[in-house]
Amino acid sequence: YRGHMVRNDISRQRFMAKFGHMSDAVTLVANNYRMHVARRSRHGMIEVMHQSGMARFLQAVYRGHLARELFRSRVNARYKINCTCILQRAYRIHVARTLYFDLKQQGQEKASARLLQRVYRGHIGRGQVREYLEKKERERKYAAAVQVQKVYRGHVGRNAGRTERNKLKAQYNMGWLA
Repeated sequence: YRGHMVRNDISRQRFMAKFGHMSDAVTLVANNYRMHVARRSRHGMIEVMHQSGMARFLQAVYRGHLARELFRSRVNARYKINCTCILQRAYRIHVARTLYFDLKQQGQEKASARLLQRVYRGHIGRGQVREYLEKKERERKYAAAVQVQKVYRGHVGRNAGRTERNKLKAQYNMGWLA
């Protein structure tokens, strides 16, 4: 065993005497090669991350399209309902006025008073229904705002986590290069 160790030591000394001035160059070439290999593997990882990022981007665009379509359909439906209500109100006013003037001309003032009371009570009832619907709409908008906040906070949290993971990967890769 000792002879083996001495022979290895002598051969190492001969090698260093002959090629010792090149040890720095060999180290430099080896470091550059390892850096080249690490860059190639990193480029592959970036390519995969870019492709998955594109998929997420396309999914986000499509989900946004669906949300806009849903919003447009809801707004359109609400507009139709409002137009219908306005037309019904105008027609009811017209009918009430014509009935009132017809009854007044016939001398039936009690009936016309009842008609006015009925129209007024209908007006008050519709106002109460409108207030109730507006209250429900405010509650729905509040719930929607809460949902938007949840989605945004989740988005921010996921981005922060992704950034942190990327930092850790970069630190790991830099440690592997050294």
